[in-house]
Amino acid sequence: MNRRLLDVFPKDFEHTTVFKRVDLGGNIKQEARAFWVGENYVFFYAILHQREDGLVVINFNLNSNVEKIMSKF
Repeated sequence: MNRRLLDVFPKDFEHTTVFKRVDLGGNIKQEARAFWVGENYVFFYAILHQREDGLVVINFNLNSNVEKIMSKF
């Protein structure tokens, strides 16, 4: 996956934002982030669990189509 991302986005992302976060209870949340450089965007979706020993990514998805990410909420 890393190699594929480097092929599509050879430059480091210059910007990032969390644009949707939903608390699901029990220290679990859904989160959507955008990363971009110039006019190139990638969107990140994750289900996260905050535990005493740290943050666990339960599930994640990367996509250049924001609709695919938003459909997960």
